[in-house]
Amino acid sequence: MAADTFLEQIETELRTITRQQRGKFRRTYAGSCVVAGGGSNAVEIQIDGDGDFLSEHLSGICAGPCDSNGRPQAAPVSAFGGATATRGLQVSITDRGSGRNLTNGFIDCALLFTPGYGTGATNQGQIMGPLVPWRYLFERTALVRFEFRSLETNPAVFQYAAVALHGSVYAVRPQR
Repeated sequence: MAADTFLEQIETELRTITRQQRGKFRRTYAGSCVVAGGGSNAVEIQIDGDGDFLSEHLSGICAGPCDSNGRPQAAPVSAFGGATATRGLQVSITDRGSGRNLTNGFIDCALLFTPGYGTGATNQGQIMGPLVPWRYLFERTALVRFEFRSLETNPAVFQYAAVALHGSVYAVRPQR
């Protein structure tokens, strides 16, 4: 009789795992923008309505200089020394659904993303850098805003920024 109870427990556990796996799947949300010297621009990512999104990793790249369409350009003189036009790029991350600011104001992009220091040509084919652990639960239909700000003083120097959130979508809200 004890063997039946043990087998029933295993079956129950397997049914629970299978049910959870049906309600969870991997997803990546991505976006990009171009930021002019001395200006700002934002990437807004809309979380789909099919489930809550648990972000597990963040990745991104900052590359510059580029033209206003994000194509690599020769490096003009930068306020940050020679060809290193992307050193002045900062980001602020906000969960617009809850109103929470997820960074302490603007932070240097090099803290989170693979820096694209040098000319934009050195970053071609390098879409996203390594994954940075970044765990946050976004409710379905949340709007995530990555606001980029350039400290570059030359308005003719554009910088390219791309960001991606990697994680899982849950049809049933996961435990925090």
